[in-house]
Amino acid sequence: MSFQDDIIEFRRKYDLHIPYRPHHIAANEFAFRVGHLEEELSELKEAFSNPKIKGTHMLAEMADALVDLCYVAMGT
Repeated sequence: MSFQDDIIEFRRKYDLHIPYRPHHIAANEFAFRVGHLEEELSELKEAFSNPKIKGTHMLAEMADALVDLCYVAMGT
């Protein structure tokens, strides 16, 4: 299964619209998506810069944030 297939499955599971071609979105939906991307980027920065998060835990936190970033970006 491809990454895009995973996203389509996720959108079906939560009964979200699945666009099959580029389209315009409403300003409020755009703002929500950008906010979500900014939140995930903040989590990535926090995992990297927080001195309390070290070693493999830091790598796991960074990987989680990166996957979420990709998921949100590709799913929008």
